[in-house]
Amino acid sequence: MQQPPPLLLASITDARLETYWIRWLSAIEAGIAHQRRRLFEDFWKSHPNDVQPGDVDSWVARKDARGAVDSIALLGATLDSFLASLSASGYPALAREIRKTTACVSANDAVPLKAMLAVPHLRHRWTEWIDQIFESPKRRRFYAQLGERFTEVEIARIARRGDNVAGERGIVYCVAEAGLTMGEFDVMLAFAGFDAMRKAMHQVLAPAYSECEYATCSVCFERTRDTAFWPCKHFGYCWQCTSGLKECPQCRTRGEPLKLFSA
Repeated sequence: MQQPPPLLLASITDARLETYWIRWLSAIEAGIAHQRRRLFEDFWKSHPNDVQPGDVDSWVARKDARGAVDSIALLGATLDSFLASLSASGYPALAREIRKTTACVSANDAVPLKAMLAVPHLRHRWTEWIDQIFESPKRRRFYAQLGERFTEVEIARIARRGDNVAGERGIVYCVAEAGLTMGEFDVMLAFAGFDAMRKAMHQVLAPAYSECEYATCSVCFERTRDTAFWPCKHFGYCWQCTSGLKECPQCRTRGEPLKLFSA
């Protein structure tokens, strides 16, 4: 059975991509006015019964990319249709960056990086990968992303701990202790351009996820995690356990389950 295309709503509400969507929407808002108008008018043409010309004028006047994207996402737009509109409106480089970065999000992404670093037979591979990161000129773009994920106080604490754990290379272990997930780590690598290393990591790590308790649904402990709750964004369940629920099992916030399809 063919899997449905990934929804735009699933991507923009995914906590693992939150800092990146802020960056991407800001890039749209900072673009040329006629490009924004063309993009917003494309949203209107795609949803003529739901989006009004007045909405387009309002989005353009306020440079409200977030409002425009949220609107079509709630109307069921797919990620692919959004990226097609973005590319056709004069943002092809941004569309490529979003596609590349969001493509690495999968159901295993909620697994803590700390848990995977601790798998005994993978430790020598982690040493190799971490060395590759910090011996590459791309490391600056990788390291810069910490500023978007942690506060200045947390970064200072991580840096101090890094000095005490095999120098700068130890920072990966420190951010793992701070709660970074495999999904967040993978997105950081993708954004920094470590494509070849990510491909190798995926091949080696795929079998190891089954050895980690965090890979399965926190309700049934059997099926793979593939569902989050909206609007609280808590992730860690399978669709079968949450379908029909009206509140998040973790925080009891009223909402609805949202299946996160991998791009």
